[in-house]
Parts: sequence; structure tokens; C-alpha cells
Amino acid sequence: MKNEQIAPSPERFRTILGRYIKHAGLEIEVTLKSGETMLISKLRKLEGDEIVHYGKNGEVIRIAIKEIKKAEVFAV
Repeated sequence: MKNEQIAPSPERFRTILGRYIKHAGLEIEVTLKSGETMLISKLRKLEGDEIVHYGKNGEVIRIAIKEIKKAEVFAV
């Protein structure tokens, strides 16, 4: 049997992702539509339609939710 995934609507995806972002004990890895994979740090928040996370050097990285192809959540 083929493993098929059902993609939620953009609004539902944002809502679900927002819930996970609030929990610092979860590690989130996103794959962008460009194919790039990013591990989002624990210092993160959702601002509008963007994930804002802060790197180790104090750098601020913004990721537009519409550019995310998939997100995987891991408990650490």
C-alpha cells in the first residue's frame, strides 16, 4: 500500500504549525519548496505568515509559511 499524505488547507497548516512552534520542547525541521531543509531553533515564534527564528549568532531568519513544502516535528 502506498503511503499517501493529505495536505491541509494553508489556513489549517498555519494553525497546526503555530501550535507546534509554541512548544520549546519540540524540534521542527522544515523542507522548503526550493528543496532546502532547515532545522528551526527553539528560539522561534510565529509572526503573521512567517516563522521567525533566532540563530546562535543572534541572526534573525524569517521563513514564509507559503514557502514550506513540509514540516516534521520531533520530541527532544
